[in-house]
Amino acid sequence: MNHKIKSADSARILSQTLSVFVFCAAFLMAFYSSGISQSHAAIQEKDMEVILRALAFQENAPSGELTMAILYDPSISKSQSDANAAQSILSGGFSAKGITIKPKLVSTSSINSIANADLVYVTDGMNSHF
Repeated sequence: MNHKIKSADSARILSQTLSVFVFCAAFLMAFYSSGISQSHAAIQEKDMEVILRALAFQENAPSGELTMAILYDPSISKSQSDANAAQSILSGGFSAKGITIKPKLVSTSSINSIANADLVYVTDGMNSHF
């Protein structure tokens, strides 16, 4: 019976993680496809606040410490600049609504490590990768 409980807990955690990932991916895709990225410089603190508020607003919202992978391409200056800005905003732990975001820079050459992240922020200038 404990095995079933562990499986149910694992399934719930996986479901919540996927829900958060899909939500953030959809949010960021809408943000970038709206054309804002074309006229907008690197991410700002208020942008991270919006992301946290949106996460906290979800049903069964995550809480506590979440790792955000900041995916960037070091060969693209716009991407590197945005990654540095996001890292700066999140350094020391960015908190709101019971959620604390800890950043982790992930270059495109080590993209497999995003599997260990709770959230993924795709930097500006990465259009050629998708």
